[in-house]
Amino acid sequence: DLCVAIFVRIAAVLVGVLNALVYSMAGDTVVGEPQTFSRDLEPWSLTASYVLAAVVAGLLASEVVLRFVRGGLRGGFYARHLTVVLAVCVGGMLLGALLTSVSALTDSAVPVTDRIVGALLSAPIAGFIGGWLGFAEGMLLAVPIAGLLGLFRGSG
Repeated sequence: DLCVAIFVRIAAVLVGVLNALVYSMAGDTVVGEPQTFSRDLEPWSLTASYVLAAVVAGLLASEVVLRFVRGGLRGGFYARHLTVVLAVCVGGMLLGALLTSVSALTDSAVPVTDRIVGALLSAPIAGFIGGWLGFAEGMLLAVPIAGLLGLFRGSG
């Protein structure tokens, strides 16, 4: 059980950090302009904030899974698959809300009161979108992760 818990936490943090780095590479896009994607990260302080938000979201999502749906991790392949999809979906909701909040709160071109309002307004919307993106990503990532979790079934 300890191996499963460690694996779930590491996988959740790794998925979150990779998503945060992709978000950082997407950069700032002005409304009305086409989305740009470059290989350059945002400034290091902002990227570090994104990575910290990803670690928090990953650990929180993994704790939710380990506390409330741990039985799904012990089940057959489809139970593990659905549990991983749920975990990535929850992680996507948390990460979407945290990343947009960090972006809104660190925008120095906007007054502080507008930053707070922007974070409060954008977090639920980004959480909803992040949940759907997490669901789609979870459907892809759940196959190998559920298979790897099956390797731990006999070791507990």
